[in-house]
Amino acid sequence: MGRYIDDILQPGEKVLYSTNAHWIFYLPAIGAWILAAVAILAGGPALLDTVTTYLEQGSSLEATARLLFVHPNTVRYRLRRAGELTGLSPGNGRDAFALWLAVVLGRLAHKEP
Repeated sequence: MGRYIDDILQPGEKVLYSTNAHWIFYLPAIGAWILAAVAILAGGPALLDTVTTYLEQGSSLEATARLLFVHPNTVRYRLRRAGELTGLSPGNGRDAFALWLAVVLGRLAHKEP
């Protein structure tokens, strides 16, 4: 990884990286995504469906509400609840990406073998 990454990491911190450097994951961030997935799942299936649909629809409240057959205010409430549970705002680009990864990790963790 070179000297640069060694200068950034604190003692004991680790990263996962590919040999061709197409991706790199900071391990504490993976833990945060897993915690976010657990928090979303704890909110119930309606919350998970809302967050997933909202992200799949490009952060469109109206499209999410139409697909879920609920009022847009219900979508707003559920997204605010997801933010409270995870500490991540679905309307923020970086947080939305972290939530998407949390959803994907949650699906992988609950996938039947």
